[in-house]
Amino acid sequence: MVSLLTSALLMFVPAGAWALASTAVLTEYAERRARIDVRAMRPTRGRIAPYFAVTLAPIAFGVLLWYLLVGIENEFGPLSGVAERLVSSLAIGFAVTACITLAAQASIARARLGEMVGPAFGRVLPLIVAPATGPFFALVLAFLLLGNLTSIVSASLSPRPEVVDAVATGFLIFGASNLGYLGGAVASNRVSNLLSPRGFGQALIRLVVGEVAVVLALLYVFLQISAMSG
Repeated sequence: MVSLLTSALLMFVPAGAWALASTAVLTEYAERRARIDVRAMRPTRGRIAPYFAVTLAPIAFGVLLWYLLVGIENEFGPLSGVAERLVSSLAIGFAVTACITLAAQASIARARLGEMVGPAFGRVLPLIVAPATGPFFALVLAFLLLGNLTSIVSASLSPRPEVVDAVATGFLIFGASNLGYLGGAVASNRVSNLLSPRGFGQALIRLVVGEVAVVLALLYVFLQISAMSG
């Protein structure tokens, strides 16, 4: 059985972060709807529904990873030693990634809510979707690690201690690198008038610049995982 801590990091933490972020967006929606200027724009719940659908991804990814870990433990028994350490680092990195990216997406949704329920809906949605690449990248790295994990628990692969340290640290670095999304979201939110091509371009570029750190961390962890079987 997957440990309670790993289960919490993969499923309960992302779900809790999603609930908090969604509550913040709904609260902002309710407050703005009560104002005359926003009421005149005829805001509808249908316009903010895509936000909730997009931000559910970390929860789905976490459940998938938990299910895969259950399958590995059912076949090879409870994880211990190197395998347990790697999975713990993966779970922490994933949980941090989910929390930060959900915060970034909520920040964009709250700041752009007036535009989201107006004519700029089609330009706000891509800004909200952009940070979702963080959990997706984490899922890709998790798949790469789990491919090696089966070899480790079956004793057919014995990675060097320094490589294990590098991979474990790499997942923590990757999780922290997602702060780039949050910083990019804050910078992007300062751009006004998304209806103009220039304004939308600036908002998107500022958000994408924040993704550079995530991509660099992704490459680092990928190389470290590759070295495990080298």
